Amino acid sequence: MPNAKKADNSSTEMTREQFLHIAASLRKKMKPVTGTTCYTSSLQPNGRSHVQIKVNNVKYLGHRIMACVVHGDYVPYDNKTKIEASHLCGNSACIRPSHLHLEHCLINQSRDCCHMFRDHAGYRCPHQPVCIGCIPIPNDN
Repeated sequence: MPNAKKADNSSTEMTREQFLHIAASLRKKMKPVTGTTCYTSSLQPNGRSHVQIKVNNVKYLGHRIMACVVHGDYVPYDNKTKIEASHLCGNSACIRPSHLHLEHCLINQSRDCCHMFRDHAGYRCPHQPVCIGCIPIPNDN
């Protein structure tokens, strides 16, 4: 995910106060998306439709900041762990915290199948948390 790495390139030095300030700024710019439960922003999206916010000449991905709100603290992208912010809703412009989840890049990428096939009869989501709009695989315990 080259854009995320570039956007978060200098953000590893972010303090908790900076993180909370950026998250508060994003919350002020959140607006509902008509006909969905998603929220987006009035900020300019990047080429992948991800909301970006620029603070002190550093660009931050809005969905990563808001996913970190759920996590409780900022988690920068790391090439070793490859933890990304997944859109459970499938809307790359969404920054609603409850629609976002931090997880490994391969799980994030596999969610594309759910967003493509969730309307097909019999399709079940294998993820935890379950993708929004999908039926989970039954738990046979």
